Amino acid sequence: RAGRPGLRGARGGGGGGMSNCEVVELPLLEVGLEDVKGALRAVLHSVLFARALGLARPVDVELPRMGLAYVECGDPGVSRRVEEKIGQFLQWAERHPGKVAQVSLAFFEKRYKQSWFSKQEERLFWERWNVNVRLAGAPAPAGGTAGGAPLEARRSLGGVLDRVAQVVNDRKDHIPPVMNS
Repeated sequence: RAGRPGLRGARGGGGGGMSNCEVVELPLLEVGLEDVKGALRAVLHSVLFARALGLARPVDVELPRMGLAYVECGDPGVSRRVEEKIGQFLQWAERHPGKVAQVSLAFFEKRYKQSWFSKQEERLFWERWNVNVRLAGAPAPAGGTAGGAPLEARRSLGGVLDRVAQVVNDRKDHIPPVMNS
């Protein structure tokens, strides 16, 4: 099925069939521990919504600490998977404080190859987004901004989301056609 996303954990990863894969390296996302879940949700769901190749039921989500809103696909299975991967990232970050981690989101098309006695599934990756994340130091005192998060974190997330918007509008030629099956 075209457009199926694959989320990879903090160590990134790929898989087979990556040779013609468009890779998007997003700017460093640097936020504090109290904002990382919301920031990663915003980035991952923004990419997922923009690259959804089927019917999507848009759901607006407010991120008050960051002073912004983003859109989710409205698919509970996708949201559950995003939450699971964010949890894995946080576990990794706790064991490796101060290190930059990479969260990758990959899209692939499933194809089946007929072999002598069976059909083999093949995943042809057509796009991978890499989000490099560094947890900022201790929470800033309440002197940040009206939205609650420090200005640096808000700027960092804003820069990443601006880049997402730029890429989804500029790079479309590699996206496979939607096949009804």
